[in-house]
Amino acid sequence: MRWLIAAGLLLAACAHAETPPGWQRTWRVAGIDCPRCSPADRAWLAARQAERVVFGRDAFTNPFYEDCPQGVDYADLRPRPATEARGFLGAGRLPALGDAMPLAGAVRCADRAGPPNTVARVVIDGPRAYLLHESGAVLRLE
Repeated sequence: MRWLIAAGLLLAACAHAETPPGWQRTWRVAGIDCPRCSPADRAWLAARQAERVVFGRDAFTNPFYEDCPQGVDYADLRPRPATEARGFLGAGRLPALGDAMPLAGAVRCADRAGPPNTVARVVIDGPRAYLLHESGAVLRLE
């Protein structure tokens, strides 16, 4: 009987230690595209080159807007046709995407008191991700 309990505990521990998807990690800002930004916005963004954006299992850290320290909802982030994904950040804002079905959608803070609050719009294309900033800038993450 003890071995059955031990096996159950081991299975539960293995299920909880599930490997997160490859996009669920820390990303570094590698570039900023903002042709229409004001000089002040451009300077503010340039000073934050190399900042880190973290897509964590239970939290989202975004130094460019708002964090989700108490829970995050990635349900809207799913594979979409490249043409649809390119439109998520504004027409003509992204380079050609390498994946025919990149991940794209909204990152939301999970809020127990109400509906999720959108804090980021993102396209993840293999080793690169693109994050829309409220100034209209597109941040390239690697």
